[in-house]
Amino acid sequence: TFTVFQPDEHKEGGSYIDITDKVKRIDTANRKVILMGTRESGINNSIDFDTITAIHGELVDYIDESIE
Repeated sequence: TFTVFQPDEHKEGGSYIDITDKVKRIDTANRKVILMGTRESGINNSIDFDTITAIHGELVDYIDESIE
């Protein structure tokens, strides 16, 4: 689950949303996480690195607990 900041298109500010999906690949050149889910157009969903504020999941949470 990725928590991302989604800017408001009409005014200053925005909101935080959670996106839960499996990661297909990490595109470091374009700074995006490509997800398995697809849009109606058939193109994979992606998340810009700069909008991600938190990442949660079994592996990520396990690693985080192990470091503490």
